[in-house]
Amino acid sequence: MNHKKVRCLMRAHDLQQRVRRRYVTATDSDHESPIFPNLAPGHRAEWARPALSSRI
Repeated sequence: MNHKKVRCLMRAHDLQQRVRRRYVTATDSDHESPIFPNLAPGHRAEWARPALSSRI
């Protein structure tokens, strides 16, 4: 049964899909504590560079 048939059957029985939530906030950014700067600006490139050079 393909998606077109499922859509047709759901429409015939007045059923709707559940709406997915796009984004859930995991942290509370509205606080009084200070926000510290990122001290490692290129941290992804630093750990990837040795891994790439060892493959060559």
